[in-house]
Amino acid sequence: MSGSDGFGHEANGSGSAHEASAPAPRRRRIVLPAAVVAGLLVLGVFIGITQTAGGRDAALSLLESALARSVNGEVRIGHAISGNLLSDLTVSRFEILDADGELFLALDTVTMEHDPVALLRQQLDVGRFHARGLDLRLRQY
Repeated sequence: MSGSDGFGHEANGSGSAHEASAPAPRRRRIVLPAAVVAGLLVLGVFIGITQTAGGRDAALSLLESALARSVNGEVRIGHAISGNLLSDLTVSRFEILDADGELFLALDTVTMEHDPVALLRQQLDVGRFHARGLDLRLRQY
């Protein structure tokens, strides 16, 4: 038995159910590249934003808020001097204040290399950390 199946394929009557569902992989091939393109577009926008001083400062503000949840006090991060959140980043100052608003730790000109994927897990995984001007103030209670 032969003939056309309406899609330009010859039907010989010996086809299996698998052959009838052949278009499904085609849809997957279209959706997967679209998802990859969308992901790359979002990543590209993020990289572009973090290349500007304003974008870096906005991203640092988000990082500041995330770190503040980990300490009993306040975290302050100075302006970004160079780099971006996807590679190495240099900031002018990093401070941790205690619950009373008193300075506990201050670092000048902090440079760090980190794993940007860890930020998606709300973690900070630092590979290299360099700072100048350590000011550590311990109080006795």
